Amino acid sequence: GKIGRKFILLIIVFCLFFCAGGVFTKNTEVFLGKYLGELFTEKQTIFIFGAVIWASRFIRLIVNILLPKILNFLKENIVTLSAYSIAITFLAIGSSGLFLGKTILTVIIAGTAYIIIRGIIWDPMRTYLRMYAVDINNKQRQQTMIVLLNAGQSIVCVIMDLTAVSILKLFPLEYVFFAFALISIVIVIYSIMLKRELKKHRII
Repeated sequence: GKIGRKFILLIIVFCLFFCAGGVFTKNTEVFLGKYLGELFTEKQTIFIFGAVIWASRFIRLIVNILLPKILNFLKENIVTLSAYSIAITFLAIGSSGLFLGKTILTVIIAGTAYIIIRGIIWDPMRTYLRMYAVDINNKQRQQTMIVLLNAGQSIVCVIMDLTAVSILKLFPLEYVFFAFALISIVIVIYSIMLKRELKKHRII
């Protein structure tokens, strides 16, 4: 039935997005460290890297304070917005690394991308999908959904981590971002399908 399809899509999008997000986080941090190390002294690198992490956490705090307003404003659009954001940020970092090289602009692009995903997008997407999974189900179904979300995430994250490690054995770090930009196209397609389903059964 309709509800079954919607929740399968929700589980797919949740697992794909947050596991790709995990790969994004780890590799962007490595990328930033590597590029900053080429451009700045060790002290400056630590300071700038710390500033990016701090900025993403500070913005995340503000986003969490405003979370009800953000979700009320975006509704199911948060799903596609998140998917487009991760696809664009993967592509932007990969492209800047390959075409702009070791420049300040590359660092700015990677830092901004990190703040967008970790600071702005992460919590609204997670909260919206988890809320949807729980709100529309009875107690038994809720438990099943949470188990499926957690189990699915564990499996998909292992596969994505192995994919990233395999690419790194053969290619430079920049190519991980390109590969995951392609994987993100799948996330975008599923998120568009999910958004259509969610629109029919709004909870917010």
